[in-house]
Parts: sequence; structure tokens; C-alpha cells
Amino acid sequence: MINLLASGMAEVLLANLRCPVIMAGNALAEVDQRCQRDNRLTAGLERLKASELLSECELSKHAKSIWRDLVGDGLADGIDDGDAATIALALTHANDTVSVLDEPKSARVLAQRWPDRVRVDTVTVLAQSATRGQIELATFRQGCIGALEAARMRVPDEAKEWMMSIVGAEYAARIK
Repeated sequence: MINLLASGMAEVLLANLRCPVIMAGNALAEVDQRCQRDNRLTAGLERLKASELLSECELSKHAKSIWRDLVGDGLADGIDDGDAATIALALTHANDTVSVLDEPKSARVLAQRWPDRVRVDTVTVLAQSATRGQIELATFRQGCIGALEAARMRVPDEAKEWMMSIVGAEYAARIK
């Protein structure tokens, strides 16, 4: 979520998705904490909540059990609270719920433990033509640059060429 907020296009992108976007309270609190360092991000998050493009969902008892296991020491020091909450919510919400995870360790844990569950990253969301909708290329480019610079968005190896085609060679060093 922090990457989408840093892009400055979160409202448009989420509206274009045309599917519910829910976040576990733990994950949303983590995003809110990161936003406190940048008023622009805080304002964007508040607009998403007010527009109902983003809703908060508390973890059920079963989801909390999964969350505790994911953040515990049983996973070589566990994964962070927000990603663990994202995974737990997706597993207990609905079978077709997709987790958006940018941390490689979190994505790997989900794939290993629940191989039938779908996971994407922010770059995959950005790359969807439906997500981009009618956003002009120059605006989309600036949004991607914003996510790369302000949020240090990770770009998977398989998407680096695509991202380079969007932001241009002068931003190659920011694509990590």
C-alpha cells in the first residue's frame, strides 16, 4: 500500500481495480505509521479510507493464530507484522483473496506453506492494463518514479525491463 500511496495515484489505481481492497488492522497500522513521516502519504491514506476504496478488517481468532505463527521464531525469526497479517487475512477471508506482498521472504513463506494461494506484488498490480486504465503515460511514469523514490518500491527481476520502459534509463539505479 505504501508504494501505491507514494505513487500519488492510489485512488485512481484502486478505483480502476474494481475489486474490494481490504487490509488487516495490523497491516494498516503499519502503513499509517510509515505515512506519519510524510503528510502527502497520510492525506492519501485518509482519502482511500473515506472513499471506501480501502477498508479495514480485523483478524478473526483463526487468522490471529496464523498471524502469531508467522511472526514467531518458528520461521527463522518470522516475517513482519503487516505481511503476516496480510497473509492471515487472505487465508481466512475467502478462497479467491489475493495477497499483495512485496517482501521476498513473505512471498516465499506464502508460496511454500500455501502453494495454491495467489500472491502478487505492487509492480504486478501496476502492470495490469485495468489498473492503469486511462492514466496518461507521463502521469503513470511520474507515479512509478514516486513509488521508486519515496517508498523504495522493490521491482522483481522479471519486471525490471518493463519498469525501465516506463520510467526510462535515467532511473535505472532506483530499480531494485
